Amino acid sequence: ALPICVSFSMISFEMQIYKKYSIFCLLDKLPLLLLKIYLTYIMKEKLVTLAIHTLGEAVQLQKKLEKEGIQAFIRKIRNLSVGVRVRIKEADLPLALAFIERLRTEKENQKNAKKFILVPFDFSDYSLKASRVAFHLAGKLNVSIVFLYVYLGPEANSFSVLLSSEETEKAQKELSNKIINDIYNIEDQFRSEINQKDLPDISFSFITRSGISEDEILDYSNETNPLLIVMGTRGKSKKEKDLIGSVTAEVIEKSMIPVFAIPEDSSLRDFDGLKHIAYATNFGQKDLAAFAKLMCFIKDMHFDLTFIHVITEQEEELNEEKLNNLKDYFKKQYPQLCINFKIIQGNKSLLKELDKYIMENNVNTLVIRSNKRNMFARLFAPSIARKMIFHAKTPLFVLN
Repeated sequence: ALPICVSFSMISFEMQIYKKYSIFCLLDKLPLLLLKIYLTYIMKEKLVTLAIHTLGEAVQLQKKLEKEGIQAFIRKIRNLSVGVRVRIKEADLPLALAFIERLRTEKENQKNAKKFILVPFDFSDYSLKASRVAFHLAGKLNVSIVFLYVYLGPEANSFSVLLSSEETEKAQKELSNKIINDIYNIEDQFRSEINQKDLPDISFSFITRSGISEDEILDYSNETNPLLIVMGTRGKSKKEKDLIGSVTAEVIEKSMIPVFAIPEDSSLRDFDGLKHIAYATNFGQKDLAAFAKLMCFIKDMHFDLTFIHVITEQEEELNEEKLNNLKDYFKKQYPQLCINFKIIQGNKSLLKELDKYIMENNVNTLVIRSNKRNMFARLFAPSIARKMIFHAKTPLFVLN
């Protein structure tokens, strides 16, 4: 009996060794081996983290990205029990950021359904022109308009210290009555144009504030978060005399809300005449993300769109593969648009090259993303947006 027991023990031991080192063991570990091979040889491109979410949110985002043709991966975070990383290929980052910005904008629009367009107003011809353009845009977007009139009260007059309290009160009352009458008159004018079908029938209202125009406009927009600010600008010859004090330029530099600046000499009357939009861009990630904001305003319109990039002597050539990827993305996302890409070799200034292209190609509106800078930079190195305000007759749509 003893040899038989030893024999069975030896067989059992040999089977354990065989199982440990046999092909069956390799089959057990095959998924792990395949994963290592996949990570080592197939996924050669660098992955970057796009977002950190809970697992459920990450899975939803992954599905949305993959519908856009952007491959996404979910990875755990070390030493963190709640939260995972959503990672994508580095080459897909610009497209992914633009998509994320579009999702964010759509979510904000749903959250703030009762949006309005803010129109700073001073009863001038150029602000009246901007108001009419705002009416047509508000009609297409199905939103209301708030007209903001900012005035300087008697207390702001340098001679106010010489006035008695009764005289100051009288001056204030006279000013208030004049403002009220002016507003009644312009309201009647707008309602008459609505009745004649010259303007769309949308809700509008007037509010007044006392103070410095640009400060009050910015404060009100920060408090109420309008969809867009539409402002008129003076004719070219008049603006050149008032370069530092331009209210529109100051609002564009500091506003967190998109600004649509309409020059007094512009031929734009309504959005049916909007046939060609040019977007001046360096094809950076922020520029592409800002494009989604623009499409919230013009997505249902039909026009030609040109992305313009001016390459200076100091700048490297734009990567052809990157440009082709951008073309494919925009054609897929916005099939209703006729999209072109224009690369300009610019030996001259960016401003001159843009102006030349605008004039030669009948551009109706130029779109630019504003870079927020400090006071020193704004005074001594004006942005391209500020320069264009004082230079062109073409409306300027500034994304912030």
